[in-house]
Amino acid sequence: MSIKFRHKIILGVRVDDINLNQTIDFINAALNENSCRQIATVNPEFIVEAQKNEQFCQTLKNSDLNINDSIGIKIFGRLKNRIPGADLIFHLFELSFQKKLSFYFLGGSGNTAIKGAQLIKDKYPNLEIKGAENGGIIDTNKLINTKDIIARINKVEPDILLVAFGHPKQDIFIDFWKENIKTKIAIGVGGSLDYIVKSQIRAPKFLRKLGLEWFWRLTLEPKTRWRRIVNAVWIFPKTYIQTAFKNRLK
Repeated sequence: MSIKFRHKIILGVRVDDINLNQTIDFINAALNENSCRQIATVNPEFIVEAQKNEQFCQTLKNSDLNINDSIGIKIFGRLKNRIPGADLIFHLFELSFQKKLSFYFLGGSGNTAIKGAQLIKDKYPNLEIKGAENGGIIDTNKLINTKDIIARINKVEPDILLVAFGHPKQDIFIDFWKENIKTKIAIGVGGSLDYIVKSQIRAPKFLRKLGLEWFWRLTLEPKTRWRRIVNAVWIFPKTYIQTAFKNRLK
């Protein structure tokens, strides 16, 4: 693929400074190829994790497109663009009105993938769901044990694979298998499947526009979210500033 985008390297992680229209152009081009293209939706937690997880860091280097999913990355990285992962996924569903696309939903808790597939099919009748499953327990050190999942995906050959194992599992899983998987695009979507079935409620639009969706999630799930929020609003800025200061002294 010859499409190139402006990007920034933020604490060793490439983040492509790309808007939604450019992302759709990339996806349309990928749909005409015979290989799998990986898209990662990068937020501060990704960058913090990549500092200590060499496998994940390499995965993000291998990824074909790393879109910015965070207002914090936009500010500190001086990027022009931000695309929330959930917004991208729903825009892909909207594309089914223009062209028939097929999807495979993989991941999410319990039967989230199956519920989400049915809800999306009801709303977007031109969209084809070729499979939906939670994938079971994923061990990134034993991904060869997930070959049965790949066999099921390859049997139906979806255009787009949505993987909701959460980072870094979803992204490492895609990177491990993308040379052997029969799909055109594989995207790590985090909690987007939960939003589809409304087991999680998205922040009001005005908070999303202000980049405060993290605060909304914290108020709804303080016990499970606080550690992640610390990474996003404290560890990431602190690490970025410290690294920038050290580089200036060199």
